[in-house]
Amino acid sequence: MNIIYAILKRTAISFLFCVCLLPLGAAAPFAPLNDIGPENSLYSASIKNGAIACALYCEDGLDCSEPKAEAYFSRLSGAFTSWFSGVWNIIPEERKSEFFDLKPYLVSPKITKAGNTEDLLSKTGENMSSISEMLGKSILASSAFDKDLKADLAVTIVKTETLKEICGSNALACYDAGFIYMPEDFKDKTIIHELGHAFGLADQYPTGLHNANSELCTSSIKEDSLMAAGAPDVTCDEADGVIFLFDCILMPRNPNKRHNGWKSICDRDLTIKHCMVE
Repeated sequence: MNIIYAILKRTAISFLFCVCLLPLGAAAPFAPLNDIGPENSLYSASIKNGAIACALYCEDGLDCSEPKAEAYFSRLSGAFTSWFSGVWNIIPEERKSEFFDLKPYLVSPKITKAGNTEDLLSKTGENMSSISEMLGKSILASSAFDKDLKADLAVTIVKTETLKEICGSNALACYDAGFIYMPEDFKDKTIIHELGHAFGLADQYPTGLHNANSELCTSSIKEDSLMAAGAPDVTCDEADGVIFLFDCILMPRNPNKRHNGWKSICDRDLTIKHCMVE
């Protein structure tokens, strides 16, 4: 009887091992957001317009003087560079020719100062309209921002109580429909993480996986990735995700050899194809 029980127990454990772990072996290490698409992709703006237009606003009552605004924008520009240059630098030298078509966008990302967020607000729906009213009339952060240039992304500096109301009581910041909400004392790592969402990557910690697009690919949890808030810099995990999103969102209009599949930067056994992972 004990022998039969031991055999049944071992069979059950083996079955659970296969059911639970095999899907992870076929899963993508990164996770794209549910709502990624050409219409809300910063990659599209980068390629179509040659630059990503960013607006910088402050909630009424906060310091948005010229020097402060310039300091905020400088840090925002640095966050973009951390992402794009970080991805290019992490690609092995022997494979850089494989991704050479992305080099112009990764090595020297162009960021411009936009002042017009009307289009962004018009796409956000009732929820964001109420948030806009809550913020009052957000003021343009700096006269250096072009009031006629439409923004692809707006970074809004808000008070602590406003941040909690918009993002949740425990959030350090958040991204929603083209807007990143940050406190005055935000850390550079935080803005880099939120930019990851603006690019189309989902959180990698368990509570954030519900935002991941399971139709494009599933996600194993990478505790050391930036999108899991566990790494100070872009990792190979995010490099895979950035290249994937470039291909998935933009390359149908400009087909290239990667549509036949390319090997993951992280895992040579993982093949990534256009909008799918094997």
